[in-house]
Amino acid sequence: MASQRVEIRGDASTKPGSSEDPSLLRATNAGRRTATEFELLQERVRNNPHDTESWRRLVANARESGNTEKVGAAYDALLEQYPNTTSSTWEKQQKDDAIRKVLHRAVQIPLQNVETLWSELESFENSLNRTTAKKFMQDLSPAYIQAKSSLRELVRLTAPICPSSIPLPPGQLPDLFLPTVPSFTSRERQNVGRWKAYLKWEQSNPLELEEKDRATLVTRIQMAYRKAVISMRYYPELWFMAYNWRASIEKHEEALATLKAGLKANPNSFILNFEIAEILERKTEYKEVHETYQNFLTTLRAELTTLEEAEKARVVAEAAAANTQEGDENGPLTQSTQPSSSQASSLSDELIERRKEYGLVHIMYMRFARRAEGTAAFRTAFAEARKDPSAPWLIFDAAALTEYHSNGDRDLAIRIFQLGMKRYENDKDYVLRYLGFLISVNDQTNARALFERIISSFQPSDARPIWECWARYENQYGDLETIQKLEKRIAEAYPNDTPIKLFAQRHMYLNIDTIAAQDLGYARAKKEVTAVNSLESVNSSGSSQGIKRRTTEDAIGSDSASGGPKGRDSRDHGGNKRQRSSSLSKGRHDGRRRSIERSSHRGGGRATERERERERQRDKEPREEKSILPATITAMLTKLPDSEYFDGPVFQTDDLMSILRGAVIPSTGAAGNAGHGVRTRSPSFRNTGTVSSACTDDICS
Repeated sequence: MASQRVEIRGDASTKPGSSEDPSLLRATNAGRRTATEFELLQERVRNNPHDTESWRRLVANARESGNTEKVGAAYDALLEQYPNTTSSTWEKQQKDDAIRKVLHRAVQIPLQNVETLWSELESFENSLNRTTAKKFMQDLSPAYIQAKSSLRELVRLTAPICPSSIPLPPGQLPDLFLPTVPSFTSRERQNVGRWKAYLKWEQSNPLELEEKDRATLVTRIQMAYRKAVISMRYYPELWFMAYNWRASIEKHEEALATLKAGLKANPNSFILNFEIAEILERKTEYKEVHETYQNFLTTLRAELTTLEEAEKARVVAEAAAANTQEGDENGPLTQSTQPSSSQASSLSDELIERRKEYGLVHIMYMRFARRAEGTAAFRTAFAEARKDPSAPWLIFDAAALTEYHSNGDRDLAIRIFQLGMKRYENDKDYVLRYLGFLISVNDQTNARALFERIISSFQPSDARPIWECWARYENQYGDLETIQKLEKRIAEAYPNDTPIKLFAQRHMYLNIDTIAAQDLGYARAKKEVTAVNSLESVNSSGSSQGIKRRTTEDAIGSDSASGGPKGRDSRDHGGNKRQRSSSLSKGRHDGRRRSIERSSHRGGGRATERERERERQRDKEPREEKSILPATITAMLTKLPDSEYFDGPVFQTDDLMSILRGAVIPSTGAAGNAGHGVRTRSPSFRNTGTVSSACTDDICS
């Protein structure tokens, strides 16, 4: 081999009789460069592929140069000419290194067969070198354990949302799942929650990849979001999450492309349209923003028109059904089946909400126009919005407030509100907003005129918010005579309201109602309800159950001799004796029975027949079923005094229903109340089965 290398380099000691071409030697001696020798040998083997000596020299030259690319090229050419005829040690080493690299990487990834790959890696390393195998396995063990735990978590998160990931029997094709338009049922919302949990898990870097492997982490998260938006194509929330993540890693162009793809799938999505509009606004691409809002309004207008036509058809059908029914009762009618004005004005809740959502887009469009292009563009957008017959009253409210707060034009804001009154004077919400605005700008004259003009046009059930708004204003800033006159009008409009309620409303500020809290006892009642709720929460959690049971039974007590159920156990002496809990009694009976059985086993059956008969009799005794009172009554009962400490009016249990109904019962108790009727709404139960009056004033009603 050394002599051949000498010959390649053009040494003078060339063997006689050699088959070397003199021209080759001259070229070699002139150039004396290894690269040139390699190229000449490559040319020679291409011209004569069966020149084995040239092949041997080519491989030796490549290995001697130390250039990996040359070595690979030489072996590839040799294997292509003579396949399956070489078994080089270097080639085997390269193959083993490639296998090791793949297996080492695979056991650190949460693959379905990661445990099988770990076993194959261990066998492979042991077959090569047991010493190095032990070192490799120890170094890879933490990553392998992390991959196994991540695999379990991954299967738990993806099994409900990716049924196709479950292994199928051989020959069976997976089911085809196509995305469907959601109706946001509970099941669909749960599915969205599962996808969000899976995406957050991927973003948390569960494999604990280092910073040098950040590209791998980004690829994993990107593939997770791609699967999410494919499976949940019609859920804008997931598209927005994908956009937000891409924007967080500074891939703004990809983020915008994601938004546009999501908008193509969900053209009626509010979040996607609004986000695209803001992105384009930040880029000062105002023309594209106008197009985005116009397209969005067109899409929503088409949906709203369809819903309005369906609503009109429903109203017509109801009117026709009502006319048919009247005709069957009173003979044939010649009435038209067109809906009346009252029927036409009664819109479904869904249609009302959809109109508000449609108006919200107009408002966002007007905001953009004011921010980007000034007041003139804002007024142009508002003019287009108020010409839309489907636009709600919200656009007038938003435009008026914008003119007042942004431009400081109070008179123009009032004119806009008055313009809206021509269309929405029968809408209490709009009237309330207009009245509140007039009060906020201290326009008392117009506010009072508006209130007096519209209050009579509403039914009392609809006008209550307007009454309360004006009453709050008068109570704070009006004179006493005006306040009392307004209170009288409110009492006439709402005769069921008690005088104390109206009086208390006059003496409130920021929902601080001291009359109700202190004089009517609502503060104490609130504390009791809070205590009962906390007790119920403790009981529902499984702790302190016995405490609650005993408290309730202590409050209820046993029935009196006159009102108790018949057939009570003769062992209960006295009407005031507490009744044992059935569960506690049962536990004692069971414990006593087990004690007798244990004694009989230990004593060889020496338990007396009398004891066994007594236990059988206890089992046959009918157990009294206890009724469970509401929590509020239970809390009230626990706060009542015992009978020996009460000296007020006392009623028998027969009067309970009349007391609860608020009937006037003659007093039979203390001398101070003799001959006077006592009206009670808070009866108190006592262990003697009687009820005491805890309230002696009409304000309790």
